[in-house]
Amino acid sequence: MPEKQNAALANFIAEHANSCGASYDEIGLRCGFRNGNLIHAFARREIRPPLNKIEALAEALGCDKRQLFNLTFQEWFTPTLFLEMREMFSDGPCLLQEEKQWLEALYDDFGGVLPKIDDQLREKLQTFINAR
Repeated sequence: MPEKQNAALANFIAEHANSCGASYDEIGLRCGFRNGNLIHAFARREIRPPLNKIEALAEALGCDKRQLFNLTFQEWFTPTLFLEMREMFSDGPCLLQEEKQWLEALYDDFGGVLPKIDDQLREKLQTFINAR
């Protein structure tokens, strides 16, 4: 399991757990756990979240469910299988090969977690496009 992906999932969980306004115990209870010990373990990279708890965890953290699923699946499956599953179960439009390559490069460069596009990032992208 690549360290970069492992850290990305743990960091994502810790960031949302610390900013959601609920205690780790409250988050754990909302997920169906007895307390927040497992949430702490997820955030410390000690164990992976169980796949059947990802939806409840996303709701408890108030985070993007799809992003949490992607990060968790990257933990559970090999990179090749993860990409095959993502392509197979994608409910979005069929992407051109060039679009897939762009997305894969962005996922790699951002450590598996794509940032929201804000004005500053859009400006950087525009500068890059204009420089071609």
